[in-house]
Amino acid sequence: MVDIPNPESESENMEATYCRLQRLSVGEQKPTQVSPSESQVNLAAGSDLLQMYQTQWATMHHLAEQNSAAAQVRLFLLVFSC
Repeated sequence: MVDIPNPESESENMEATYCRLQRLSVGEQKPTQVSPSESQVNLAAGSDLLQMYQTQWATMHHLAEQNSAAAQVRLFLLVFSC
């Protein structure tokens, strides 16, 4: 059986969402509650991962520069060997 969307309920959902957004946009802040598990989050957990990606990028960048220089030398030798 296929569910046929109810346009009235969709319209009500959109109006409710608009009202919530409007309240938030005029300065009302959504209440935040900090759970005990959030206070124990290690905020530096991603630093090792970021360092690894930065190191890999620097290595690939260096190898690309070496490859480019070698290709330019080969092209120079090819042009002048003819």
